[in-house]
Amino acid sequence: MELEPLRDFVSRNLPRDANRDLPRIVQALRGAAQRYERLAERRAEWSSYGQRRKRLQAIEQNARQLADGLAKLDIVSRDSLEGFLGVERFDAMLGSANILASELNKLLDSIPKHGRPPDIAEERWIQEVAGIYELEFERKASIWSKGNPGPFYRLLQLARPDSLPRYGKLTPRQVTRVLKRQRGATLRRASRLIQFPPSAPTRLD
Repeated sequence: MELEPLRDFVSRNLPRDANRDLPRIVQALRGAAQRYERLAERRAEWSSYGQRRKRLQAIEQNARQLADGLAKLDIVSRDSLEGFLGVERFDAMLGSANILASELNKLLDSIPKHGRPPDIAEERWIQEVAGIYELEFERKASIWSKGNPGPFYRLLQLARPDSLPRYGKLTPRQVTRVLKRQRGATLRRASRLIQFPPSAPTRLD
């Protein structure tokens, strides 16, 4: 990623009447690229549907068992734990176990059971850059502008992670397909990158 062309593009394309922190936006785009690099380096961990589902199913089952066990504790055991942890912390642990199990179930539902595995690292990077673009540039992330590749597509090229192949990737058709999926998750991830731009690779799962 060449920072000077990226800074120049961001500076020229931000809304004129908006008060934006240019370094923060550039750092958020760098953070998205760093996340791509981290995921791509460990591709073997997530590229198999079956292995991912098996690991997540085991964790989801353990989380549900923990939540169920805490909820059904006998009065003496619960009173002892609440005395040690505090009532609020005990309730928070119980709630967190339920939330974790629920979110893991959603994650399991999002993993295809058949077909060719998608490039999750690339898709998430595209979605995160799209979210940053929509939040900061106040425009919908779209490949085309008046029949030609528009500013968002140019931003993708400038913010491209160093290890993302130059050829056979980021075709307009491919990017358009990715943009149609998970728009809510896209904006949530982007919002976190904008609020807490990492200066070093940071876990954002």
